Amino acid sequence: LANEDALAYGHAVNVRAIVNWQRGDLSEAQRLYSQCLDIALRESDTLLAAMAAQNLGIVATVRGDHDQALHHFKASLQGYRSLGADREIYVVQNNLGRLYCDRGRWDEAESAFDSALTIAITLGETSRATMIEVNIAEMWVARREFDKAEACCAQALERARLAGDSHADGEAQRILGIIARERRDFERAERALALADEIARAREDVLLQAHVSRERAELSRQQG
Repeated sequence: LANEDALAYGHAVNVRAIVNWQRGDLSEAQRLYSQCLDIALRESDTLLAAMAAQNLGIVATVRGDHDQALHHFKASLQGYRSLGADREIYVVQNNLGRLYCDRGRWDEAESAFDSALTIAITLGETSRATMIEVNIAEMWVARREFDKAEACCAQALERARLAGDSHADGEAQRILGIIARERRDFERAERALALADEIARAREDVLLQAHVSRERAELSRQQG
């Protein structure tokens, strides 16, 4: 502000928002992202506005405010598209796909994921493409289309193997465990979830460990 550089100040606010987000202070992160968005719109900085809107969408998703999340993601997508920013576009499309799944809007979810996957593959973003395939598999699980979910997991595992991507490998094994559990193949479910847990521990991936623990608890519950 001392140099009257509003855009530089806006980018600094965005960094402060990211720090607060990583610390888990959602309220302060949301306030700062909103401030950043206001500055970006006032200064006609489309890229900064798209970034701020995307992050506001993520915060809204975490808080369960799906309407606000959808509004922000669509605004972000429009901005990135106007810039031809393909790498950012497929990330927002993937977020939209997950959001549509949460709302049970399956056709829109499928369309968003397909678009995200196509761009990621075209750009050679193998790791991102693999995680999108994992998200698609999770969508099919939610729709109880287990054969389609299993096929997506197989594709994701092969892509992860070629890329050496152990995180995607662990996520795919978690979903395979869910599929086996829902098919009442409890022995296979335990093997897959145990492998997912092993991968998570080796990577020190606490979030994946938590997700796997939840699924193993449900497996135990179903077995009485």
